[in-house]
Amino acid sequence: MLDDHCLVTEGYLKQIHPGSLAARIGLPVDDESADYLVVNRMLLLWPVDENGLIQGEDAYSSGPASITKLSLDELPRQYVDLVHGSRDASPRA
Repeated sequence: MLDDHCLVTEGYLKQIHPGSLAARIGLPVDDESADYLVVNRMLLLWPVDENGLIQGEDAYSSGPASITKLSLDELPRQYVDLVHGSRDASPRA
């Protein structure tokens, strides 16, 4: 939605978190060595000036809609390489 003063977007933000980070930010995880898909319902407000330029961002969420433990095979290769380095040396399809 867009009016003269604000662009409003809403939807789901999906992020993968290492279990240790998830625990540090207060998410209920049972294994800090695992990785979790965290899905949040988000509302974003983008204030717009008189020239139609976005001037900022305000985001709101009521907390996770779901938290799912992922197996190593479910993780994207780039994530494994970035977060875990050489934790898994086997090739992926």
